[in-house]
Amino acid sequence: GGVIATAGGDIAGSSLAAATGITITGGGDIVLATMNAVNGDIVLDAQGAIDVDHAESGGDFTATAQGNISTGLNSIITGGDIVINAAGLVDLGNSSAGGLIDVTGSQIDYVSLLAADSITLLTQITASTVSGNGNITGGNTTTTSGAIGATTAFGSTTLTGTTNAATTLTVNSSGNS
Repeated sequence: GGVIATAGGDIAGSSLAAATGITITGGGDIVLATMNAVNGDIVLDAQGAIDVDHAESGGDFTATAQGNISTGLNSIITGGDIVINAAGLVDLGNSSAGGLIDVTGSQIDYVSLLAADSITLLTQITASTVSGNGNITGGNTTTTSGAIGATTAFGSTTLTGTTNAATTLTVNSSGNS
């Protein structure tokens, strides 16, 4: 079966597994060491920050936070898409998606990103931004069938590893690229 958890405050745990989906909504922070939704989606929605050391999903991984979103080096692995929207910084470690990767935050850092489809990264300041320098800083960035786009509304883009876009690579930065 699936797991659905809702709390008016923080939610914390060490390990969570479900045969289908995992949906967690928190009025504060969400802190989980590992999550595994074998045949479903993982959906996280926090009024605070989200900290997940490792998440695996047969479907999509979707996270929305009014604070930061961070993962460990083992990060996020999905059969579907990775879609993240944070008011603060986003740290993705080594993440891979069977579909697309679409990330919005005030700062985006990662070691490697691999997507079967496209990778879209956007940094921006919003009314609820709590931290972040506007930069996109990453290592290896690869799509097997789509484009890579990196846009900073007020920062720089630094991609230090190998960058392979199956179609196009577009970088738009208000700072250095």
